[in-house]
Amino acid sequence: MAQEKMKYQDLVDEARKKWEDLLPETKEAYHKMFLRGAQGFALMWDTLKAIEAKYGIDVMGIAREMRWKHAYEAGQKAAKKFEKNGLRELYLAYSSFFEAICDIEWFVFNDSRMEKHCRRCPPREAFKELGRTEEEMTEWARLYCLADEAFWTGFNPEFEVCMPRLLMKGDPHCTYIAIHHWEK
Repeated sequence: MAQEKMKYQDLVDEARKKWEDLLPETKEAYHKMFLRGAQGFALMWDTLKAIEAKYGIDVMGIAREMRWKHAYEAGQKAAKKFEKNGLRELYLAYSSFFEAICDIEWFVFNDSRMEKHCRRCPPREAFKELGRTEEEMTEWARLYCLADEAFWTGFNPEFEVCMPRLLMKGDPHCTYIAIHHWEK
């Protein structure tokens, strides 16, 4: 028997409703949060590029390692708040916040697979608002979005996680896939 594709539609609907019910001031505060995050990341990126150019060392490799490490640890910390660490809990710990903000299109969400497209990227919009170019965003897209992949993996290392498409690198949408092969 095939598993229901959208087992957790109720969670998705609840997260969207929660966003719709927020006050405009709260939505504006989230916009400012993304803008501050983009400013910090852009400053870090510019600094790392300058260090690479001046000293000829691979600081981006170090930046990738540190970004992965910190996001993975954040995923582990979030996982401790749940009795079980399946895809449903990952959604509650991380993805539900982004449900309406990122204009999510769901394909599968059950105990074995989570697959969605994000048709909107608030950080990308913030970078554009700051005057950053498409070329810059394409260059740093993998480093920036690595945090999502690391968090999901840290939440449950049994998950197979991939993000083959990213709005930030010019794709028409972000694709997020997590598979829990061992969940029955």
